[in-house]
Amino acid sequence: MKNMIGHSKWLALFTVTLAYSFAFLTRYIWSPVMSTVGAEFRISSTQMGLYMTAFMVGYLIMQIPGGILADRLQPKYLLMVTVGIASAGSLVFSMIDSYGLGLAVRAVEGLCCGGIYSSCSKVVSMYFQRKERAVAMGILLSSPSLGILLANSFGEPLNESLGWRATIRVVAYLGLAVVVLLLLNVRAGEKPAAGKSGLLDGAKLYLADRQQILLALSGMFAMFASVGFATWMNTYMKSDLHFSGIYGGMLLTVYSIVGIAAACISGPLVKRFGWDPRRFLILLFLGGALCTLAFSQLRGYLPLLCVGVLYGVVVNLPSAHLADLCIRRSPEAHIATMCALENLIFQAGGMLQSWVIGAAADVTGSYHCMWWIFTISGVLSVVCMTLFKGDKT
Repeated sequence: MKNMIGHSKWLALFTVTLAYSFAFLTRYIWSPVMSTVGAEFRISSTQMGLYMTAFMVGYLIMQIPGGILADRLQPKYLLMVTVGIASAGSLVFSMIDSYGLGLAVRAVEGLCCGGIYSSCSKVVSMYFQRKERAVAMGILLSSPSLGILLANSFGEPLNESLGWRATIRVVAYLGLAVVVLLLLNVRAGEKPAAGKSGLLDGAKLYLADRQQILLALSGMFAMFASVGFATWMNTYMKSDLHFSGIYGGMLLTVYSIVGIAAACISGPLVKRFGWDPRRFLILLFLGGALCTLAFSQLRGYLPLLCVGVLYGVVVNLPSAHLADLCIRRSPEAHIATMCALENLIFQAGGMLQSWVIGAAADVTGSYHCMWWIFTISGVLSVVCMTLFKGDKT
């Protein structure tokens, strides 16, 4: 597919980054409103947690279908539809009066948001040449940190001042604004060639490529630790170190901000100095393992904050290059499918950590064990990336 017109590529990248950030805003806005909704509907903590589970189930189910659709349809229009339906879902959610309906709406939102990343990746591959894709993917992949930051920074104040229904409506209106920007700023690509291959050919090629699997596993183990850090750090600081929740929230806010910056500079950094992305990733995964090992020994807030900042950098620098290396090994006709499969494997790490760390904490009676588990996960990332051979010749 020919490269898209250059003068609009950064505007298009900005727009799809907003679209992907919207997916994470929709996902994590539940955290600040959860207790308010739970009190109104008189539901248990387990039932409140199922709202997030329903979203994630839909999100994961849609990964492969979303990639196949993005490869076979215009990703611009697919993004407009998925973001639009997810926005409508938020509007419906703001008006629900029963637990069951809310659960169904969250599942639909998850399905829509699950197809966004593969379409965004396809747009990046259409607009940017190979030498620029790591830079573009780094900016795109600042979206998870940006979405989480937005959900936590404005979600709670809005919830307290306007209520949870108004908070969810604001998310819906932001999504509709993104749909308009997609219409204006992203151009439709060349019409995809009539499909001569089967629907699952891209998936078969991906699963048959040992190097793609090693690349995905290295990212999965890294995400196991980084998502686990964001999930459990505040709880660890309160239960094991006896800090106020305010301190844990402040650390995670700083962690998110430096994560956004790191994701954005990662591509330009490697491009500027001509570093080998594979070796760069090995060093970053090793750095992440050392950071989690350091966390196991620290007790003071300032040292924890300093290492948290460093960890936020080293775990967010890899994302651009993991995605870029996946795209390099992907046939043009199957880029979105292969990016979706890589993301599916990554997200499996994020989901597994909740069960593993929760079970380990129950057995040991402390959350301190998680740092050793995260360190082992980081070492496994290093091993997988060391075995990875790089581009196809």
